[in-house]
Amino acid sequence: MGRETLKDQILWVTAGLEENGHSVSISETAVDPDHLNLFWEIFPPEGGRFLASSNLNYGIIATEIPDGAGFNHRRDGIWPKRWQGFRLAASKARFIWALVDSAVDDYRRFAPSAYLELGFSERLVPPTVRETPKYDFAFAGMPHAHRKSIIDRLGAQASVHFANDLLSYTEQLELLRRGRVGLALKQHPDWKWASPTRVGRFVHERIPIAHEWVALDIGVTHLIAKPSAEDDFVDWALARLDSDLESEAQEIFERYRQTPMRECLGRAMDLTL
Repeated sequence: MGRETLKDQILWVTAGLEENGHSVSISETAVDPDHLNLFWEIFPPEGGRFLASSNLNYGIIATEIPDGAGFNHRRDGIWPKRWQGFRLAASKARFIWALVDSAVDDYRRFAPSAYLELGFSERLVPPTVRETPKYDFAFAGMPHAHRKSIIDRLGAQASVHFANDLLSYTEQLELLRRGRVGLALKQHPDWKWASPTRVGRFVHERIPIAHEWVALDIGVTHLIAKPSAEDDFVDWALARLDSDLESEAQEIFERYRQTPMRECLGRAMDLTL
């Protein structure tokens, strides 16, 4: 599941590296002792221990928020072991690239760190214009309780296309392209962070977005409209259907192009390598 949810990020980072003149190979099963290895953070303790003792030249791409003794103030489930594995792996990492700008200082405790913004790349723009959407809204994430309550309320007054299971990367794109508006829904009501991966994909696709209010924007998420903390999200999202959302999506697309992934990746490399 973790690998499937990272397909977007792998494409972004590969584009940024290759646009800076570097060659990239991708493997889910092998490391390369002769080149620089990149690992997305989610290490079981044995994985972190292996990397720390491996003598590999490697860096870590980190998606979570350190809180001093763990990630995201989560101490349930796999989170304690994930933190343990990260600390082991980070002890020998050459650098850490954080996908959340506010987390960089925390990651510097472990290794030279920089913010890696997910910028615009022509490689992520679909080669053809999508067909006229069949649904008002589309959502490709896991419909946990908070999300399902929103989907049900929207579905009472509009058409909503979603899946009840984890989809492959290709299936996610196919689903999202069938909705006029892409839904960006939080994992739970108290979730604080916007998703630059989800929003960046919508913007590359020129899909209008309905994003819940969050306390912290990250990168491309600064460009999109969101309700206020006091607004009812469902009412706000339904009202947007009467707007010229396609022109808005095109304008956001053009603004996003001013932040090339090539420059974002180059800046992270300059600061850490």
